[in-house]
Amino acid sequence: MVTKYRQLADRFAFAHELQSARSERHLLRLTQAEIERTTGYRHAWLYLLTPDRESFELIEVVSEAEASVNRHAAILPVAGDRMLQEIAAGKEPVVVLDARTDPRTDQEIVKNIGCITLINIPIRLPDYPLGGLGTGTFLGEGVRPPTSEALLTLVDIADQVAIALARIRNQAQALAATREQERLLTQLAELKRQESLGTLAAGLLQEMNQLIDMGLGCLAVVHEEGLSQRQQLDLSNLQRILDRMASVTRPLARFGQRYPAEQLDVNLNERIQEILMVVQRLTGLEVELDTQLQPDLPLVLGDVAMLDQVLLNLVLAARACLPGGGQLHIRTGSAGGRVFLQIGYSGLACKAPSELGSELDLTLCRHILRRHEGSLEHEASSQGNCFLMQLPARS
Repeated sequence: MVTKYRQLADRFAFAHELQSARSERHLLRLTQAEIERTTGYRHAWLYLLTPDRESFELIEVVSEAEASVNRHAAILPVAGDRMLQEIAAGKEPVVVLDARTDPRTDQEIVKNIGCITLINIPIRLPDYPLGGLGTGTFLGEGVRPPTSEALLTLVDIADQVAIALARIRNQAQALAATREQERLLTQLAELKRQESLGTLAAGLLQEMNQLIDMGLGCLAVVHEEGLSQRQQLDLSNLQRILDRMASVTRPLARFGQRYPAEQLDVNLNERIQEILMVVQRLTGLEVELDTQLQPDLPLVLGDVAMLDQVLLNLVLAARACLPGGGQLHIRTGSAGGRVFLQIGYSGLACKAPSELGSELDLTLCRHILRRHEGSLEHEASSQGNCFLMQLPARS
């Protein structure tokens, strides 16, 4: 009875120890140490069935023979191998006392890796054979059959390994999915930036054409009449027109430039003013713009192009919520080591972002701000609605 309780205590202790395993390699090292402590076998390996169930793939091995096992037994086809077929069935432990003489083994692999006694315990998640946990002896250790007690111990260990392995693999899949989501969102943010650039360019094209026509008209008059006093005035007008054209195109060109993906000191006041120079021409006379920017606003650390994309998306989203016109209030400030930008909007026919299909744009904004340790909230009240963006101040 004492022995049984001791065994149960050992199993609970081993299960608790496996909770610290964060990789398959770490898991097998802990398992090998437990196998050696409880049964005396000094080797451990872990094979899993491939999804097509046609081969066993070596996941990890902890042994002095690790190099030869990795070289000659990394992939083991099930077809034609009686021992592997028994393991794949996953019904009970498969014991080979002497692999050199057992008809179930592949003699070429046995010779290459020098294995003798082989003990393979099925690893399964409920009733599904995933593969096998193995141990045994190699050349120099001789034949060593397992006792019935050792075999039961190995089965208990394999059950604990199956649970830990499932946890590790689920965590790895979740991490891979998160990384893939981050990658896709980053790509989507860049595509959205390019889409926004196209939208802005189309909106500014009409104004550019009007300015160019005015400039060409002034030049035509100068060419026909010579340099009279009136023509001198036309030249001055032309200069102002060309300057106006430059002021229209320069912010758009800067926004279209892809800054290097590096963390730089960013002044949000400057960035929002730059964005507004481009966007305010598209807001229309029916939208009143009010800005209150805190002087000496602390800098933030970030990717300039990415933060520009957030600011542009938020301004355009707020403008889209005012189909019948209204007011846009843009305010910056700082408090408690955070820099904030508030974009408020209000009007008679004010709509919510969810009504306009802006969820994806806001998701991209939140994704970018999370990468900058920032946040984005949307607040709605009887006085109006606003986007509140926060970033840590540069120390």
